[in-house]
Amino acid sequence: MVMEYTKQESLRKLLDSKYSELNWTSKVANLSYIANGLNTIHKANLMHKDFYSRNIVNQNMHSFYITDFEVFTGYPPYHNIPHDKDLATCICLGYRPKIRCKVPQLLLDLMNKCLDTDPQNRSTAKELGDMLY
Repeated sequence: MVMEYTKQESLRKLLDSKYSELNWTSKVANLSYIANGLNTIHKANLMHKDFYSRNIVNQNMHSFYITDFEVFTGYPPYHNIPHDKDLATCICLGYRPKIRCKVPQLLLDLMNKCLDTDPQNRSTAKELGDMLY
């Protein structure tokens, strides 16, 4: 597969290096853009199955492309826990990452809904994009 060169590399690297430069408006706009991209994938009857911040690449601080998710907090989920079979088991049993930073309540509620253990209770990519817009 051939893709456009992405100057900033990945969302993960952007958050690691320029998190303090992003305000809430740009964070929400970026997530809306990403959710709309994910919705496009879903409308094509496809599933990503490996959707996380290193698989979202960006040309600049406001233009993202989904390739192979945690924008509000500045760090990846479970960043302080080894990513091994024990973590996978815990996640399957309902363990979710702790949100340890100050996030507006509306966005915190949205994050928790996306992390719901029952996939039927989670927002669709379209609903998420609409809410963020």
